[in-house]
Amino acid sequence: MTIPIVFFNFGNPAFLDIGLKQALYYNSETPIYLIGDDSNHKDYVNYIHYTDLMDDDAQEFAQSFVNLSTNNEFYEKICFLRWFLIRNLVKKENITRLFATDSDVMYYCDIAKEAENFKNYRYTLTHNVSAGIGFINDISCLDQFCEFTNGVYNRLKHGQDLQINASHSSKFKYYYDKFAGIYEIRKRNLLAGGVCDMTFWGEMRLMDNPGLVGETSAIINDTTFDHNINATDSYDWEGGMKKFIWKNDEPYCHNKWLQRDIKFNCVHFQGAHRKGLMQNFATYK
Repeated sequence: MTIPIVFFNFGNPAFLDIGLKQALYYNSETPIYLIGDDSNHKDYVNYIHYTDLMDDDAQEFAQSFVNLSTNNEFYEKICFLRWFLIRNLVKKENITRLFATDSDVMYYCDIAKEAENFKNYRYTLTHNVSAGIGFINDISCLDQFCEFTNGVYNRLKHGQDLQINASHSSKFKYYYDKFAGIYEIRKRNLLAGGVCDMTFWGEMRLMDNPGLVGETSAIINDTTFDHNINATDSYDWEGGMKKFIWKNDEPYCHNKWLQRDIKFNCVHFQGAHRKGLMQNFATYK
């Protein structure tokens, strides 16, 4: 069974084509979607303009968003908005399972094959917080995320709870206070960052049964998904990032705790300073 792969990106940086073509190389029989804007139409994948997926919920979020991060407001806003658009894409295309990915990730695996390792989870996160390299097996979690997000941001914007019901109102008030506090504490300690979509995914994981949320950076059958090239994660380290070795055009990294090489199903080039390396990791050529 194929698992559609969904990319999202505003703008048309060079690394977008590199990441898409690398995913296609290993997943040629898999539907690959790109939710994009006027600048990045691609005719070799299933391209959908983001405006075709905007609905009332997405518009409500866009109007209510308050930036609780030192990062760029537009960047943080679209990181949240993508989940509303992906939610609407799966409904429009009658998709029942999918793999969602950030656009700065290079893949070296058949996603449908790897999905078997995570089929007993509602969805997966990477590093317990990021859905940007993740399997979504229960699409209702997208509705859950969108409701959660709109509930909190409506209160942030308007200073009051949504009048849905008492339990929802209490939940949104709690997370409003919690997230606003996270941002204030970081500012007080002169720390960058703050609240982002990963903050919400991390909290959602704890709302239900964390045992139903998989971890893609776990090592399964001596393979893993990289959550961030800049994080050591107990692997060999060189030049401020993981030290990869190549076997049959696939990246491996030596795990110092396990004392053996682990094959990486993907490498995530997080941060503007790493995007330029993606071409060096391309094997589709």
